[in-house]
Amino acid sequence: EVNLKIEGMTCTDCEASIKKGVKELSGIDSVSANYKDSTAFVRFDSAKTNLKAISEAIAKRGYEVK
Repeated sequence: EVNLKIEGMTCTDCEASIKKGVKELSGIDSVSANYKDSTAFVRFDSAKTNLKAISEAIAKRGYEVK
């Protein structure tokens, strides 16, 4: 599991976009995002995915992982 600092979230639609993008990866157990705190928490199976893939999925949605 990892707690990420995300730059660029401004609303609940941003949270939903990040959740959707990350959930498309295999090995994701759960994902939550909070635009007010600019964070995302992801629980995942490290045998199926990794932090780089998660960060790339978020970046494809237009947000930056810090």
